[in-house]
Amino acid sequence: MTTTDQAQSTAGSSERLRTYARMGAPFAVFVALYVAVGIFEPNFFRWASVRALLEQWPIILLLASGQMLVIMTGRIDLSNASLASLSAMMTALLLDDLGGPVTVVLVIVIATLIGLIQGLLHYHGQVASFVITLGGLGAWSGLALAISGGRSIIDDTDTLDFLFDRAILDIPNAVFFMILIVALVAGMMRYLPIGRQILAVGNGQLAAAYSGVDVGKVMATVFGASGLFAGLCGLAIVGWIDAASPSTADNLLLPAIAAVVIGATAITGGLGGIGRTAVGAAIVAVLRVGQNVAGIEAKYQPIIYGVLVVLAVGLTIDRSRLKIVK
Repeated sequence: MTTTDQAQSTAGSSERLRTYARMGAPFAVFVALYVAVGIFEPNFFRWASVRALLEQWPIILLLASGQMLVIMTGRIDLSNASLASLSAMMTALLLDDLGGPVTVVLVIVIATLIGLIQGLLHYHGQVASFVITLGGLGAWSGLALAISGGRSIIDDTDTLDFLFDRAILDIPNAVFFMILIVALVAGMMRYLPIGRQILAVGNGQLAAAYSGVDVGKVMATVFGASGLFAGLCGLAIVGWIDAASPSTADNLLLPAIAAVVIGATAITGGLGGIGRTAVGAAIVAVLRVGQNVAGIEAKYQPIIYGVLVVLAVGLTIDRSRLKIVK
């Protein structure tokens, strides 16, 4: 073997090690954080605390899954949490009159269409995703407030309670539904053309367009999917707490973004995966429950998520692709 071959082999091995380290880091952080919180408060190892984690994990992961697809293209969706609040409010209002199946389909269709429209406005209007979805954040929050009259709505139908029933091993059904969704998204990203196109746009939009990728279709897909997952999150929240308020899910925006970037999805796009995001959501769930166990007041918790987002972005951003960070 020549010196050049040896150098290339060494470089390839180093790159593989970095890849494995990047993929395994979120899981290592999850284990370390879980053990650390458990040492601080031994009750955290009890089944009641584990069950609380399993109830929060699907809620966070639903929002994070849609956010992940958007971020993998190098964009961001700041509106999906407020859209989840609007979806929860529509669900609570309509269940009694329309019944479960019609309400579920209607909420999912409306939320998906809203996401789709935002994606089309972003691409065809050439307006930054940050601006479009920031406007959406205000619009959907205001609409949720308007249709609710500013009050919380109680769901007396118990239609969606099955999501958090525990038929198998005392684990909420929502966990199994979420595992199925993770498998479907992973299959889409690996085996369908749209998965490769999302990564291609994230790695270089102009190059992807020149190679024949329909960037407009990709934008419509990822933002539509973000809306879809926001709608599912709204449904899940009503199934979890049997109620909805105009700001039910608003406080999940930062945790969902944190789950994505902690899961090693690059904020610049082109790198990431639903498996890593699932682990990132588990880390955030541990943080949410762990902070409550540790007695940290709710008003201080967003500070921790904000710091985590900054640290995760700083550690995962690929600076070799950015001549200027702005």
